[in-house]
Amino acid sequence: MVDTPRDRLGANLKTPYPDDDGTWWDHLLTTIGDEMDDLETVRQVVLDSKFLETATDAQLDRLGELVQLPREKGETNPHYRGRLTVELRAKLSTATVKEIKDTAATILEVESADIGYSEDFSVEAARFILDIDENVLSSAGVSGSEFVTFIDRVRGAGIRAEIRTKGTFTYRSEQEYISGTNNPANGYYDSADGITNGTYAGLVQ
Repeated sequence: MVDTPRDRLGANLKTPYPDDDGTWWDHLLTTIGDEMDDLETVRQVVLDSKFLETATDAQLDRLGELVQLPREKGETNPHYRGRLTVELRAKLSTATVKEIKDTAATILEVESADIGYSEDFSVEAARFILDIDENVLSSAGVSGSEFVTFIDRVRGAGIRAEIRTKGTFTYRSEQEYISGTNNPANGYYDSADGITNGTYAGLVQ
């Protein structure tokens, strides 16, 4: 399989000289191939530095200079990238539901479909809630209060944003309770070892 610069050179450059390993022709192609490989690596770094999604360290700082949003002391690349994403979207956003969900997904590095969105007009007319998995927030290195601050930059004026974090705890259904089905992984009481594995189990049992 031809997948390196050296392989591509060997496949495309014809020569009457022996090209076995260790020959001078092999050494020549290997030297040129190594240089091409280095150039391709540098080219990819340059391309990555142009885009917010892939830029890191100094390149990310330079993108921040364009919107006059410097990196905070000790701020990680993912966290800084999230703030820059929000800042750029805030300048262009029209505060639609799609834009809000897309912004949230970009900050947390998940799909937009993974972000729940709801509006409860019975509580407050101008308010929306985003449902976020707690593990996703933790992986992104963003606290709940920080995340709300980010979303505040792209929401409409006079509208309040809230988040509702979701954990991994799963309740037992009524039918499971009636049938006596126990699944300790869901926090139930395990009759095999007599251990209560969740708060809900203590209430039911």
